[in-house]
Amino acid sequence: MTTLPLKWLCIAAALTVSGCQSSSSLLEDYAGKIRDQMQTQIGNDGTKVFVYTLKITEPSSNHEYIKPTSRKEALIMANNAKELRDLVTEQTELGLEKTLEMTQYCREGYIELNRLITSDRGEIRGECNESATTADREQYSR
Repeated sequence: MTTLPLKWLCIAAALTVSGCQSSSSLLEDYAGKIRDQMQTQIGNDGTKVFVYTLKITEPSSNHEYIKPTSRKEALIMANNAKELRDLVTEQTELGLEKTLEMTQYCREGYIELNRLITSDRGEIRGECNESATTADREQYSR
């Protein structure tokens, strides 16, 4: 399995693309605290699979866990957690799209096999639509 360390360059683009004000402020809270990587594996039969993972490396001080003292506060906290999961989902999808575009790992698209999204981590597992070429084997079997 090959790990491709990648710099998270998509955050600025996502800030421009995202029209949601709360999402923008959340994105600003986590700027510089998001890391991603893509692991690849090519099977003997030429099957190309990957796991793309995005992690928030340290929680924002604005979003630390505090026990709610009222139902209203609990609802606000639940809404904030949903907004954070939505942000992680958006950034994971965008990061995977950009990574696959840059690496050309799945040139003909992919099938999503599994997805896991939490408030501090996103992971998408997939299988490329095309089989590995000789060049793919040389590049990704190191």
